[in-house]
Amino acid sequence: MVTISVVEASAPQRLTDTAASLAAAATTLTSTVDAQRRALTALRAGWPETDTAGTAADTGIARLTALSARLTAMQRALAGAGANLTALREQILPMRDQVIKLGGKVDDDGTVAPLVRPFGTMQLLTPAVCASYTDCFTALLTQFDNVDEATANALGVNWSTPASSPDP
Repeated sequence: MVTISVVEASAPQRLTDTAASLAAAATTLTSTVDAQRRALTALRAGWPETDTAGTAADTGIARLTALSARLTAMQRALAGAGANLTALREQILPMRDQVIKLGGKVDDDGTVAPLVRPFGTMQLLTPAVCASYTDCFTALLTQFDNVDEATANALGVNWSTPASSPDP
C-alpha cells in the first residue's frame, strides 16, 4: 500500500515530462518510417529486382512501426499516470496539512487522530471527524496505488519479480 510519505516523495510531473519526450520521439520515428515506406515504394517501382532487399526493408519497417506503436502506448500510459497521480497528490498533501492545522496528526498510512489537548481546550477533531479523514486518506492512497500499479502493468513492469543482474 502506498503511504503519505511515498506520495510526498513522488514526482508525477516527471511522468508527464517523460510522456512529452516519448511523444516527440514517436512522432519523429513515425515520420522516418513513412519516408522509408515512400522510398521503398519508389525503389520497387523503378527496380523490379528488389525482392530480397525489399523483404529485408519490409521487415525493418515493420520493426520500426512496432517500436513507434510501443512508444505511443508508453507515452499514453505515462501521460495518464502523470495527470492522475498529480491530481491525487494535490488532494492528499493539502488534506494532511489541513488535519495538522486543525490539531491532529496523520500517520503515514493515513490514520488520523487528534493531538492530546489540555483539559478545557476546544477539540476540533472529534473521533467521527478523524474517522472521516482516515476514510478519505485510505480511499485516496488506494487510488494512488491503483494508478501506479495500472501504469506499471501498462509499461510491462513487474515490481514483484526482482531484476536479475547480468552475468559477468
